[in-house]
Amino acid sequence: MPPMLPVSDKSQDDFASGKPGQWDKRSWTDLEVIARRTPNTANGKRQIEVDLIPDVWARLILFSNALYDENHLLHRNAVAAFRGFLAVLALRARKSIVIKAEELRLDASGSWPFAVAARNSADGSRHGIHQLYSDTSWNEIYLLRGEGGSLLAITSPLTLICPAQGPSTTGIKQLPSSWFDGAQFRDPSAPGVLNDEDRELLGAWLKQLRGTLARHG
Repeated sequence: MPPMLPVSDKSQDDFASGKPGQWDKRSWTDLEVIARRTPNTANGKRQIEVDLIPDVWARLILFSNALYDENHLLHRNAVAAFRGFLAVLALRARKSIVIKAEELRLDASGSWPFAVAARNSADGSRHGIHQLYSDTSWNEIYLLRGEGGSLLAITSPLTLICPAQGPSTTGIKQLPSSWFDGAQFRDPSAPGVLNDEDRELLGAWLKQLRGTLARHG
């Protein structure tokens, strides 16, 4: 299994490590050192990485920023994953893909252990910049699971859906590696991935989705 964290180049600095399991306060200079010693993956990922952002909504926020910002280092990956999973939703019946929606309630009626932390960080001033609709509730989130309960995506008030990514993203064996490589979704519009009938069905589904979203707001 490839390393989960990028390999750090420690040859050009004397960065002092902290104590394991303890938080310590660092300066902006230390952050710049970390940035310099971390390899740039803008030219494409060859391994799964962990994004160390201490926020319950970190994955949704990161995906939203990458999807909307054409200059973001992960923009291409985000667009490909977004297109790839939307195509899965559109063609799930044709491709015999099982997807089940599991509600994750974050209000007082829910039982998720991290619900309180999620509610406290899900405020409009922080996440509303790209929010699709102002009346979308952060308290009602759905997990989209494949066969065996594998997490494939999560609904997002920022981008409609946020595809999962990582070696645990399993449960889809029907798709070619050019569409889903076992860890992340890819853009299926590449030549040879979809046939003419697939493209026709996908186009009709996207047209219907666009109309539904337009009627909502």
